[in-house]
Amino acid sequence: MQFIKFISNLFKNIIFKIVMSVFAIIFLFCVFFFKDWFILQYHHIIAYYLVYKGDKAYAQEQLTSAINYYNRALKLYPEHTKARYNLANIHVAFEDFENAADLYRQTIKYDPNFTKARIHLGIILTEELYNPDEAIENYKATVKSKPFILNIPKIYTNGDDVKNDKAVAYYNMGLAYKTKSLIYGDDTEKSRQNLEYAADSYKQALKIRKDDYDTLYNLALTYQLLGRKEDATVYYCKAINLKPLNFEAHYNFAILLKSMKQYFYSKQELEKAGLVLDSKGDTYISRYIYDIFREVNYKLMIQQKRNPLVDKMLKEEIPLEGELTYVGGKVVVSDKLDETIINNLKTCNICKDYKEKKE
Repeated sequence: MQFIKFISNLFKNIIFKIVMSVFAIIFLFCVFFFKDWFILQYHHIIAYYLVYKGDKAYAQEQLTSAINYYNRALKLYPEHTKARYNLANIHVAFEDFENAADLYRQTIKYDPNFTKARIHLGIILTEELYNPDEAIENYKATVKSKPFILNIPKIYTNGDDVKNDKAVAYYNMGLAYKTKSLIYGDDTEKSRQNLEYAADSYKQALKIRKDDYDTLYNLALTYQLLGRKEDATVYYCKAINLKPLNFEAHYNFAILLKSMKQYFYSKQELEKAGLVLDSKGDTYISRYIYDIFREVNYKLMIQQKRNPLVDKMLKEEIPLEGELTYVGGKVVVSDKLDETIINNLKTCNICKDYKEKKE
């Protein structure tokens, strides 16, 4: 029995050695004939480690170290889009916009569905490099792209991020078209056409994010530039209702109402803009607003003589109960008055006429 057991173990050892030898031969064969592939995988492993170190340095705002790690990684693995994208973001932080744009373009070359790279490229092309045409092309590619959507029920989905990227792309496309309209200068037809494109882009963004203040405000401003005053009124009202403490909507709405000879309502909005600026301590702009306020008030007084109904309107005041607190020469809204003042800033009689208006 011991002899049989010995033979059995010997046979198993021989079989094991034969199998291992075969695997070794196959491995050596692969290494010999596919040497480049193995070297490439080795480079990828090292590159991923360097990207990990770069991400860590980037998160800790050690940007010089991050640049070094990312550049070393990209020499080994040029197709690593995340490393190239983060490197582009760092160049933006250093205001090196030309190199940042090139890095974003290279990222898109390797991954055409990298929507955030397209959006960031579009932003610097519009705002820093004054190339709205290329920016618009990237925004169009973003809204048409079909990136992979991972959906694990009740755990994770990137579907909302994909939709949000498209809303951001439409919004920034509107800004690019508005910038492009300025380039044409005296060519009013082309300028107006680009403003129309801008308005359409903002409206597409609002289909995805209907309560976005920046989109509502810029759409109102674009309609104002187009002379579509009623449409501008609708969106100024929506923007103000959403963020009543942002002075620019009150101010530009006041200018619009002034052009419509709605001096009473224009005066109201200028008062609100002034109150918001006073609370922030921005006295320089406040003085400018109060200069316009005096002009509007003067025109309102002239209008009163022609229209007795204005006298009745002037008697209607929106009550503001309580007192404001002054800290360091600035108006500070106390907790007690928060709701009252915000509601007061939202209140606009002319907006009530447009509340139910739909596009």
